[in-house]
Amino acid sequence: MGQGYLVDTNTIIDYLENKLPEKSNKLIDNIIIQFSVISRIELLVWKKATEDQVNI
Repeated sequence: MGQGYLVDTNTIIDYLENKLPEKSNKLIDNIIIQFSVISRIELLVWKKATEDQVNI
């Protein structure tokens, strides 16, 4: 697996809901991010997720 940055679930959700500052969005858009198994599980039970957000 390649290198990347491990991103917390709250950061992922805030990014998907457009709640992060613009600079943070640009940073995430331009780096390789990694999700932990725990984050993947937490995202599966995220109640507000739309179909598009689940399929990223």
